[in-house]
Amino acid sequence: MKFVTKILALPILALSLSGCGNQKVDYCKLRQKNNDYDMQQLYCGINIPDRPLTIDDIVQIALCRNLSLQVKEQEYEIQRESVTHQKLAMLPMLNANYESSGRTKNTGSFSESLTNRPPAPPSISSTQHTGRWDVNIVYNLLDFGIAYYRTRQECSKALIAQLEYQRLKQNLVVDVTKQFWKALVSRRALAVSKDIIAKTEEQQMNLQRQMDAKVISEIQGLRNKNRLINIHLQLQSYEREYDSAMSELKLLMGIPSQIEIEVAEIESTDIDVEIDDVNELECWALFHRPELYSKDIEERIMVDEVHVSILQMFPGIELFAGPYHDQNRFLIYNDWFAAGVRATADLLSIPQHMTAGSVARKRQVLARKNRLALAIGVLAQVRLAYLVYEDNLESYILAKELEQVNKDLLHAAKTEQRQGKLHEADILKYEVEAAFSEINALRALGELENALEQLNNSMGLPQHFRNSIEFDTEYSGDQDCYYEQCNECHISDYSETTWINNVR
Repeated sequence: MKFVTKILALPILALSLSGCGNQKVDYCKLRQKNNDYDMQQLYCGINIPDRPLTIDDIVQIALCRNLSLQVKEQEYEIQRESVTHQKLAMLPMLNANYESSGRTKNTGSFSESLTNRPPAPPSISSTQHTGRWDVNIVYNLLDFGIAYYRTRQECSKALIAQLEYQRLKQNLVVDVTKQFWKALVSRRALAVSKDIIAKTEEQQMNLQRQMDAKVISEIQGLRNKNRLINIHLQLQSYEREYDSAMSELKLLMGIPSQIEIEVAEIESTDIDVEIDDVNELECWALFHRPELYSKDIEERIMVDEVHVSILQMFPGIELFAGPYHDQNRFLIYNDWFAAGVRATADLLSIPQHMTAGSVARKRQVLARKNRLALAIGVLAQVRLAYLVYEDNLESYILAKELEQVNKDLLHAAKTEQRQGKLHEADILKYEVEAAFSEINALRALGELENALEQLNNSMGLPQHFRNSIEFDTEYSGDQDCYYEQCNECHISDYSETTWINNVR
């Protein structure tokens, strides 16, 4: 027995000594180590298709590699572990006790006789060394009930985390759509403006020569030069806009900015979306928005909190049973089995639990009112998104008409130039107007697509309404290479039916 005591004492002594050590950390080496790991993770698993990327390609890559999504996914995994942790709290306790101790003096005692008889001589009933152990299984009914409701609450919180993850994915689709069309418009503007910029520079030199030769007045020459410089500056701004859009797009995709990607060009556009009645869209939003489901679950959590407060006012009832062993040689039976019931009630804590229940009920009402306020906000968001889409649709139709008019004007101006009626400077003016109208028409299309996706987002249905837009892509490489990795890292399928079924 002494040998066992020494064995148990050794780990305790070792742990005590280890806590006295003063370890010095080299934070520079730690930063370098973490930086190497981060860089490896950033560049690991990047497999972009070797072709221009359509908006669907970029959305799928972003859903897989976006770092904010990965953080939210990890939060969800932590919450799932919390559910398992809380479920284990419903198990009964299994207590194992062991004691090995000794005393310097024995437990001798005497007794006093009450019947005028001589008292019994002093005696002992236990040895100076104590050695006993017992194993008890204890089942607390009150703790089980509380753990049951706590488990339900943790499950609800895990579902809220999943809904937040789904909403983050929906918002990511909107952000990708916005930056995609911004990059597409600015790149097309760069392509259109290259020839215009060259002609404006040549025209500026011609104006300077005419001003030096006194062919035109200085005021007229400077006015024309001012107009050409403004055109040049406006066209050059598209390059900064393109670089900014591509940087944002790569950030959303979760890839380093050094990696080159190319967005696909539009081959044809057909505005063929038929939007339902706005009242029906509002009904869809009230059923599909993840935030509303989260508010429903928050109210459910408060209901479970009320149940916990009620349970805590009851006494705790424990059922216990287990074997016992005592090495005392004066005992007739050194081994026995015991079972029983214990009840414990903290009467003074009842008012506290009653107050906690009252607070939980008020929070339940608060959750209900927050859900109502959110529902009204969702309805307003859907209606506003619908109006913005209608306005952008009208703007796009007008922009296309203006583009066609300017193209016809340019064609007519070139015809008159061949007849000697117009000069090169006049043709440049029509070319600039035609170029700007083409850019503005494409920009109007991008704003229309952004407004349409914002409408989808307000309903909680990403990419539900879509125009028929064909992209010019030349396939080379394995198209499915990044979809496999994407399927490994998602919490659930991209469609909204998965998390709706989980809520149900």
